[in-house]
Amino acid sequence: MIEIEQLKKSFSMDFEINIPNLFLPKGKNIAIIGNNGAGKTTLLELILDLKKSDEGRILINADDNKKFIWKKITSSYLDEQFLIHFYTPKEYMKFCSVFYNQDFNLTLTRLKKYDDFFNFKYFNEKKLIRDYSKGNKQKIGILSTLVFESKLVILDEPFSHLDPGSKLLLGKILKENKSTTNIVSTHNIGIISKTFDLVFLMDQGKIIGTFDLENNPKNTEQLYNFFR
Repeated sequence: MIEIEQLKKSFSMDFEINIPNLFLPKGKNIAIIGNNGAGKTTLLELILDLKKSDEGRILINADDNKKFIWKKITSSYLDEQFLIHFYTPKEYMKFCSVFYNQDFNLTLTRLKKYDDFFNFKYFNEKKLIRDYSKGNKQKIGILSTLVFESKLVILDEPFSHLDPGSKLLLGKILKENKSTTNIVSTHNIGIISKTFDLVFLMDQGKIIGTFDLENNPKNTEQLYNFFR
């Protein structure tokens, strides 16, 4: 699904993203985990062409990510900057529906599927996104990646700001979504073993470990050892 070759992005003499070779396979729940400053968000930004690399290339479905062919099959939410704060949640979803060329009635029907995650009644309110809590803003952003059933979903720290019940429910949603490749950066190590098939450990701009939890759940213990 995603191939990274000789990727470099320098920010200072002290830090750079340096990933010689990385393959993120299709149809898997993939987590990128690491401490603050490891480079997780920057890697996602490079994949989405929100930042320009100094060297190397990134292929999405065998197409260079600078060609933008991948946009119509990709949904992403990295932070609140992706939202339109003077829209209501319903207006925002309508805006997103136009981009993905999806009938808005179908969008509303699919949103009802996630009523336990974000109450559907909010989509009939006049309240603007800017007036919602951080947790509910997070949920609106996450939903905007799920209701279009894209082939690729990219989320940056989606468990942040969520209450415990919502974290578990989101993990379940991602786990059950077998038709999508989900790539998620997270600090939430406790939910990893229940949600993700493949985990990449990142530190100081490099991938330093790969853990196949789908075929060997015991790898979770090795992953935990890095943070102890």
